[in-house]
Amino acid sequence: SDVKEELAKIYVEAMSSKSGCVQRSELNWDNLLAVAMMDNTECVLAYASDGIPVGYCLYTQSGAAITTNELIALTPGAKGDLLRYLAGFADKKELDWLAADDDLTYLHYRYQEPICQKEAFMMGRVLNTAQVFRDLPLHEDVPDGSFVIFVEDKSFPINHFYTRVIIKQGVLSLQDTTDDPDVVLDVGTM
Repeated sequence: SDVKEELAKIYVEAMSSKSGCVQRSELNWDNLLAVAMMDNTECVLAYASDGIPVGYCLYTQSGAAITTNELIALTPGAKGDLLRYLAGFADKKELDWLAADDDLTYLHYRYQEPICQKEAFMMGRVLNTAQVFRDLPLHEDVPDGSFVIFVEDKSFPINHFYTRVIIKQGVLSLQDTTDDPDVVLDVGTM
């Protein structure tokens, strides 16, 4: 459908600058939207002044709450417009939006209710760092090159990862090395 294509375009553009994002196939989109329909999920699109779609939000309403299932925006203005749209439901007292931990959008709102409240968030843990790198899909525009990376796991030292990552013609390979690392990060950051 046209809506699915619009959502997919926005998603791909927003995720193209991210590393480790989910690449959705047409089947993934069909499944996502089929489940959304069964859950009475609603969709709102944000458009720029020239009519180009710049964001979307999939959300559900239940009782006094609105829950965002996915909010993707290509510009800060689009994100603000989508959040204001959701906050504009007069009968809703609560807006659940699980934003990224470093998202400081809430600082731009004079009144925090019902826009934003911080909650603790727990994510899954990487147990095999080398396998994550082996399975990492590459965006087609990634240039050829190499770098040495060290990923440190203080809680599980056997999971330390030290290797040269080589990207050649869109293929990622790993090679043992003793060179100094170009990139050092902890497993939580990865």
